Amino acid sequence: MRETKPDDAFSAADALAFLATPPRAVAVPPPAPTPAREVAPPPPPPENAYAEADKASYRHLETAAYYRALDAARSAKPGERLAGMAGAVHKLADEVWANVRGDVEGAGKRPQIACAAGCAACCTQQVAIAPVEAAAIAQYVTRHFTDEEDAALVTRLRALDAETRGKTAIERAHLRQSCAFLVENRCSIYPVRPLRCRAVHSRDAGYCGWAAAHPDEAAAERKSREGAGPYVVAPAKIMDAALTGLARACRTLGLDAESVELTAAARIALAVPGLEEFFCSGEPVFAAAALPGTSIEVALDLPPMDKTGTT
Repeated sequence: MRETKPDDAFSAADALAFLATPPRAVAVPPPAPTPAREVAPPPPPPENAYAEADKASYRHLETAAYYRALDAARSAKPGERLAGMAGAVHKLADEVWANVRGDVEGAGKRPQIACAAGCAACCTQQVAIAPVEAAAIAQYVTRHFTDEEDAALVTRLRALDAETRGKTAIERAHLRQSCAFLVENRCSIYPVRPLRCRAVHSRDAGYCGWAAAHPDEAAAERKSREGAGPYVVAPAKIMDAALTGLARACRTLGLDAESVELTAAARIALAVPGLEEFFCSGEPVFAAAALPGTSIEVALDLPPMDKTGTT
């Protein structure tokens, strides 16, 4: 620092006054605003993004059903493996549907699901089932039906099988014969009902009754419109994915996985002692129950399962 001579005019009193004076506020200009950086909006999702995500979710369900079925087959007691596979997959599919049903019904944009106990309009159709589902039905009947109920069921199965064997889905619909498992318009095997039966949910019970009474007119009406009509897509796709996973598990274990017709297959399952042993050995136990044509998803206007629909 350069030394300077003190100013004689700058007295001690002036110094004290100077020291006691607060410094002057210096105006500091505000900082220049930082220019806002332009952020590009995210690109719109591809047109098929929802469809691809939808397909992926059902592929995951199919895989889960596959492993559930395998686990059940490996952990069940002999004689209960086939029914165990079906039961494990039924439980999984029901859980998935229960988790999304609130979203499907709570949208408020469409009528609620109309299906309820006592409504059996759809129970006059041809139903495709997995062979292991027939085994599950037979086990349930054996454990829960009385001798009289069992005998009455076998009589109904024989009569209906004789009338429907070899019929296509539309021919079966024309007969308007109720399922042999219906008792007073209620399903007597509801806990073990096939996945295809679990798939059918409608928002319009009146339409279902009309379609059952007029199968030809209903088929023409379906061809003239787009979409699934009153039928709900989500449970149909859930049950189809579960059924596909169940079939994959059967093939992995060397079991026949071809779908069969409900009435004939149930009649066979109830009539063959040691069903599981014969079936697992590769015997064509259910050959007589082969499906002659299209099954319930076509007859009831369910959408093709490899395409995406809306709920």
